[in-house]
Amino acid sequence: MINTIIKISLIGFSFLMTSCEVKEQTIESQRNQNNNSSQQSATEQNSNLRGYSNENINNKDVDDYGLKPEQLPSIVRAELDKRFSGWRFPKVDEGIHRYLRENISADTRPEFISGDFDGNGQLDYAVIIEHGVALNEDGNPVRPNGYVVAFLKNGDKLKFYMVDDGGEYITLMKKGEKDYDYGTDKNFIYKNDAIFSGYFEKGGSSYIYEKGKFRGITTSD
Repeated sequence: MINTIIKISLIGFSFLMTSCEVKEQTIESQRNQNNNSSQQSATEQNSNLRGYSNENINNKDVDDYGLKPEQLPSIVRAELDKRFSGWRFPKVDEGIHRYLRENISADTRPEFISGDFDGNGQLDYAVIIEHGVALNEDGNPVRPNGYVVAFLKNGDKLKFYMVDDGGEYITLMKKGEKDYDYGTDKNFIYKNDAIFSGYFEKGGSSYIYEKGKFRGITTSD
C-alpha cells in the first residue's frame, strides 16, 4: 500500500514538473515571438524613413552589377519615362557596389536613394541615370550624358529637380550627420537628408535642399 502511494505521488510530481516545463517553454516561445515582432517593426520603421523598405525598392532578382528600371517605385519610373525617354542606369563598377555594401548596408544601391530632402516628413527620391550622349567638336559621341535627378514629394505629387550632371554613384547623407565643407574649411551638420554624388576614390559633392533648390557643397576631395 505504501509503495503504491509513493508510486502515485512520484507520477503526480513528474506530471507537475512536465506541465511546468511545457508552460515555461510556451512562455519563452511567446516572448521570442514578441521580441522578433518588435525588432521587425523597428526595422520596418527605420527602413521606411531611409528609403530601403520593400515598398520603395524591389530587391528581388537584383544582381551585383545594376538595378533594373522595374525595381524602382512606379511613380518614379513613370516620371523618368516621361522626362527622359530611353533613359537607363549607368553601369556602376563592382568596386563601388562592394564598398557601399561593406560600409553602408547590404541593400544600398549606387543608382537610387530616398530620404526626406526637404524636411516635410515625406519620402523623396534621387536617381542617377544616363540619357543621350555627349559629342566632341567633330560631332562624334564620346560618352553618355549622366544626370542626378531628384523627385520631392508633396502630398501625392512629385516635383522634379535636376541636381547634378555627373558622378559615378549616389548615396544618402542622413540628417544629423557631421561632414566637412572644403569650400569654407568648416564642419557642418546636415539639417535634413541630402544627396551625395561622387567619383569613387576621387571626390564628390553633397547636395542640400535649401530655399527651393539644391545647393552643392564639396564634401570629398
